[in-house]
Amino acid sequence: MEPERLKRRLIRVDLSTTEGRLKFILVVSALIIIIAAGSVGAIAATMTPGFCKSCHEMLPEYVTWQASSHSQLACTKCHIEPGVVNLLKEKMGAMKQLYQHVTKTYERPIFLPEEKEIKTEICFQCHSTNREYTIAGDIIVPHDKHIKKHVDCIKCHSGVAHAKIAERGLTVTGSFEEWTPERGKKEMSTEFVKPEMDNCIACHFSRGVTIRCEKCHKTIKTPDNHAAINWINIHGVQARKDLKYCESCHNYGMKMVALNLDKEPVVQYARGNQFCRSCHTKKPITHSEPWMPKHGTWAKEKGFTNCFVCHNKKPGESKEGAAQTFCNKCHWFE
Repeated sequence: MEPERLKRRLIRVDLSTTEGRLKFILVVSALIIIIAAGSVGAIAATMTPGFCKSCHEMLPEYVTWQASSHSQLACTKCHIEPGVVNLLKEKMGAMKQLYQHVTKTYERPIFLPEEKEIKTEICFQCHSTNREYTIAGDIIVPHDKHIKKHVDCIKCHSGVAHAKIAERGLTVTGSFEEWTPERGKKEMSTEFVKPEMDNCIACHFSRGVTIRCEKCHKTIKTPDNHAAINWINIHGVQARKDLKYCESCHNYGMKMVALNLDKEPVVQYARGNQFCRSCHTKKPITHSEPWMPKHGTWAKEKGFTNCFVCHNKKPGESKEGAAQTFCNKCHWFE
């Protein structure tokens, strides 16, 4: 049968006959199959890491992923929740990303929205929920306790795939051509992949969980001098003798505040360090009423430097971690 003649026969379908209805059903079914197959193929193509890196702004994430412990998993394994519905919703939402790519209106750095953060359930697709052993060195990691308290994996392991390059401000300039596989390996260094002690301490503080060294470390024990009954009262004396001794354990949180440690280093450290600030930003129990009549005697006994840890001498000095009352409101210190 000639092609043109066959074409005319297919177009002229008489739905009043059984043969015509069958032809119509076959043609429609074929079209549906072709469209479905094409759609599935298109979706499958967009779920590969290679497709992700086709947008140059994703190159930093791609090369760091290549150098990560998750390099054998596709991006979508973590970034799309299981289920057909979630897949379709994600693909529909990706239209916005396509528009931003074409119009170059994407933000820099590109952060993962809070609602898109990796959920613990996604991690459980590969990781055991009752893991007893860890390769975390001397760190004690009771994963089961964290899970029961609804601490998401990403809260501790946010650097495992991309070394927090967005948070570190490494993708702000938009010079994506600099991101080679070698650059990816360099940025995936251990210090940016492993959980940060800052996060541990901040979380423990907010939840009222102990921060004693031996509770989280196998080999680090609380120093003997810290066990003294009056340690809270005398620890400042030790700090003034050797601040580096304190910093060897309590150095977390310092990066959060820009400090000049050359000027009154103990004061600056106490105000800038998250561990110290938890107490030094609160009114001491020694300041109970009537405090004003006796504070001079106390200052002479303890030393004025003890006062300056919390109080500025003059108004307008460093506001970071300082009490609202300043000494020169009544006195006159240079």
